[in-house]
Amino acid sequence: MRYIIFIPNGLNHPEFEILLSKCQLILDQKKNLEIVISPGFDEYACSKNIFSQKIFNFISNEIIKESIKELNGSFKLKKIYKI
Repeated sequence: MRYIIFIPNGLNHPEFEILLSKCQLILDQKKNLEIVISPGFDEYACSKNIFSQKIFNFISNEIIKESIKELNGSFKLKKIYKI
């Protein structure tokens, strides 16, 4: 079975950690996992970045990238640039 988990930019805690935990559970079961992230785009706003500041977008993306690196197992990573 194939699993797809979407991790949006600007997701609040603890939802972000719960999604990462679910990703690791799927990987531990040796199932096929694809993680989809939305790294933002011009004039992208979220609950943490209501004024579309590029630095907030950058920091949020770095947190997501560093957190995903901690997952143990093989998975595909896809990026969505437009919603």
